[in-house]
Amino acid sequence: MGTPILLPPTPYSRLLPTDSVRRAVASALPPAIGLKNWRLVYSTSRDGTSYQTLRSRCQEYNVAQELGVSYKPELIGQRHSMASLNAIAHVGLGGFQSSTSSMPTSSSYPVLFVVRDDRGAVFGCFASGGVRLCPHYTGTGESFVFSAGTLAPANSKTTLHACTSTNTSPASIYDSSSPKCPQSSQVKIFPWTQENHFFASMNLSSISFGGGNSSASGAAIWIDASLSRGFSGPCDTFGNQDTLASRGSFDILDIEIWGFDCDFQ
Repeated sequence: MGTPILLPPTPYSRLLPTDSVRRAVASALPPAIGLKNWRLVYSTSRDGTSYQTLRSRCQEYNVAQELGVSYKPELIGQRHSMASLNAIAHVGLGGFQSSTSSMPTSSSYPVLFVVRDDRGAVFGCFASGGVRLCPHYTGTGESFVFSAGTLAPANSKTTLHACTSTNTSPASIYDSSSPKCPQSSQVKIFPWTQENHFFASMNLSSISFGGGNSSASGAAIWIDASLSRGFSGPCDTFGNQDTLASRGSFDILDIEIWGFDCDFQ
């Protein structure tokens, strides 16, 4: 058995609710990312179902990273906007003085994009190049997609479990002999296949992760700008041969986008 993944203190996630699930996903993160603090950049439960808000939160996170300051999600309720980040660039956050104040940034930084569909399936993508409006695909071969089993409805006492592993192949990260890791709650990681470089794309109408070289292959995850509908299917970029969701076309219940940063203070 591999060495357990030591997670830094992580805020509660509605979609990755247990340490075992987070460790299973974290085991596939690049080492430099896995040790950073998780920051909730956007969630439908906190921020509402708005594509404009999603894009704004991601841009705020990117700017904070560019400025070298910790992204503080608790400041969102205090109008933690592009304007306030501009002020942070000059006065610093928590006593930290930033070395640059270029606004806005054209850079984007790694995020973990997690979705739960209307039948409880949890899945997502680690986008190494982040998500931002861009006319072309962004990211690197460190990107991957994953499925994380089925999360019971909020009114159910059933919870999602997964075993931990450092294996990042498409094989399931669970031990079928363990009663704590039922097949319905397996975690699967699908790394880059080197078939193409269609890692992540965001435009005004959708977000997509992965792409295909033929009509038989497409995006591993595609999200409509309404944030209410999506599609998942076989994908050449990551090698998943089937949908990551409960079915090909699905309705969306929840989205969480997690960023990663250090406490620069």
